[in-house]
Amino acid sequence: MDVAVGSKDCTVLRFLDVVGSVGLFRYSRIFQRDGTQIPITVACIRDRDLVPANTLKEMRGKLKNSTEMSTAQIAEHVKKLEAEDSGNVRTFVSGHWTLEYDLAAASWTWPP
Repeated sequence: MDVAVGSKDCTVLRFLDVVGSVGLFRYSRIFQRDGTQIPITVACIRDRDLVPANTLKEMRGKLKNSTEMSTAQIAEHVKKLEAEDSGNVRTFVSGHWTLEYDLAAASWTWPP
């Protein structure tokens, strides 16, 4: 399921559930027109989709494990996820696996 949330200052596009889903990127292109830009900032929130070490194979599916990749490979993976950025559209990639995982993991170490 894809979700779009908007306000007069910023529209946030969040990609959920489907690995490799790019559904809302089609809509973000509306804000990337040549010439006069629509004056709305768009933030696309993407999952990194690199599972943490020791994740069960059943849970991981076809996703790569972050420990199987070098720092350079991970940087290239993130760069590909951000490749469609331009104009008023910017992609923010989750820090580890998914946005939800990252939020939960942050609570495991709270308070600092």
